[in-house]
Amino acid sequence: DVLYEAWIKRMGEAGFNSLRIYTLHPPVFYEKLANYNNRHPENPIFLFQGIWLDEVDNPGDPTGSDLFTRSASFKAGIEEIINCIHGNKNIAFRPGRAYGNYTTDISRWTAGYILGREISPDEVENTNTLHPSQTSFTGSNFSISAASATDVFVTQMLDHAVSYENQKYSVRRP
Repeated sequence: DVLYEAWIKRMGEAGFNSLRIYTLHPPVFYEKLANYNNRHPENPIFLFQGIWLDEVDNPGDPTGSDLFTRSASFKAGIEEIINCIHGNKNIAFRPGRAYGNYTTDISRWTAGYILGREISPDEVENTNTLHPSQTSFTGSNFSISAASATDVFVTQMLDHAVSYENQKYSVRRP
């Protein structure tokens, strides 16, 4: 509790107006950020929230590094983060990952989402090789044509994130 509060206070004192985090943090982080922003409405700190794409379980297996095999789990992760940002999620204990009762709505201070992580060359190569016909996608908010399968995957996930938050919370953000 105290550590997050001190860090956020020092960021504000240093003149930061935004910060990026790679993945979901414990609920106390979001509580402390909201507390700081409520106390400093003239100079809030905005959040760029990362949504982590899980790593490849078995790098030696070409199908394991196929991005499309992680579509369902990544979409679930996108929805989980968006619900947490809106203070609308309770996550049971899970080793090595953030969990808890996310009740603090920090959506008004969320500048955007950063989907994924650096995608490895093996993931790109295997996804493109396994899905040569995946060259286009038309979603509700994003579309792409004459693209690689990896580009199609990324576009689908972006479209899912924007669509989900708009449908559930009537909000659109980058």
